Amino acid sequence: MATVKVLLVAGGGGGGGLSNVTTDSYAGGGGAGGFLYNASASLALGAHTIVVGGGGGGGSTGNPPGNGTSGGDSTIDTTAYVATGGGGGAGNGGGVAVGSGGGAHGGQTRGSASGGAGSQGYAGGNSGSTNQGGGGGGGSGGVGGNYSGSNGGGGGIGTSNSITGSAVTYAGGGGGTNDGAGQAGGGNGGHFNFGGTSATANTGSGGGGAGTNSGGPGSGGSGIVIVAFTTTDFYTFSGGDASGIDGTFTWVKFTQNGTLTFIDQTAPTVTTQAVSSITTTTATGNGTVTDDGLATITERGTCWSLTANPTTADSKATATGTTGAYTTAMTGLVANTAYHVRAYAINSVGTSYGTDVTFTTRYAFSVTAAYASFILTFRDARILTVQFLNESKPTTSLTNASKPTTTFTNASKPTTTFINSSKPGL
Repeated sequence: MATVKVLLVAGGGGGGGLSNVTTDSYAGGGGAGGFLYNASASLALGAHTIVVGGGGGGGSTGNPPGNGTSGGDSTIDTTAYVATGGGGGAGNGGGVAVGSGGGAHGGQTRGSASGGAGSQGYAGGNSGSTNQGGGGGGGSGGVGGNYSGSNGGGGGIGTSNSITGSAVTYAGGGGGTNDGAGQAGGGNGGHFNFGGTSATANTGSGGGGAGTNSGGPGSGGSGIVIVAFTTTDFYTFSGGDASGIDGTFTWVKFTQNGTLTFIDQTAPTVTTQAVSSITTTTATGNGTVTDDGLATITERGTCWSLTANPTTADSKATATGTTGAYTTAMTGLVANTAYHVRAYAINSVGTSYGTDVTFTTRYAFSVTAAYASFILTFRDARILTVQFLNESKPTTSLTNASKPTTTFTNASKPTTTFINSSKPGL
């Protein structure tokens, strides 16, 4: 289960429509979309469906003119978290006092005294009668403004939020007809010969009411969904538009429908392969990180000791990289000694080890003959080389009852290899 912060803003309502039979048509501004913020929400591991509400359309031109349509709901997993679309502004029927602002949440009934309000916003303002302004749409932070003489009411204020680290104001109301000002990106109300403006996308604000003589209403702004969570919660997303980090939180912003998936992180998976290139004091460790556990590998390598199941507290050598095969240089070993070795990998969840494997370092020693010093090098119970150190070439015999007798008598340095299965006696 991931503890998250969620911000949901629904689509804003459209502005009220324009009458086609009168020049004193006053329409209400669209209501803001519902605003929902939860700083301690919970989302289970797995995929979550994100729906971003669209802005409502402006009301139709006619007699009577149409109300603006409500904005769409923004949701996470349909019902888990819901912001309800803003109500549309009321159209005016020709001088009748019905140009009320749309509710910030919920439907608007044409002809009502004020816009409807809900738990996520405030009511729209009232309109005047003939030749007076339309009411402003309700905002998520305050009621829509009432008309003032021939001037339309301004939209209700929006709500500021800093879920991404920067303060942004969302979900303001649209302005009523006759220059009512929209809020938080909400549309302004129309005037005599120009229409209302549409709200800014992804603000969830309402559209402006229609003009009094020409020009239709503005549409509501589409909504937005933002989810913020601690950076240790692994996630993937599709359909989201942006992601970022604010301190210890990562956030994902959705301005269109998408999917957010939380996946549990685990310690990495690593395997140990046989040690190679063994000498008297060095060897090459081999390991493979087959799974990073959905968290970044911060260290990988091999560790060794004289006892089984060594850990990183014992001798170790590191390798660069994250997943896949790797090698390490094991140094400082003692000749003719048995060692235990394991591959390991570390991520933010923990440290994992491969199986324990063993190897033995090679022999290496020197022998002094009767008249000359030479070095015998052993590997796998065989003498590989004989190196004479003096400049003169003595006659030297190596004898053993169970091994052949070899005599060096030539005048130049010979190369002699013993091929019997055990070391000769000297």
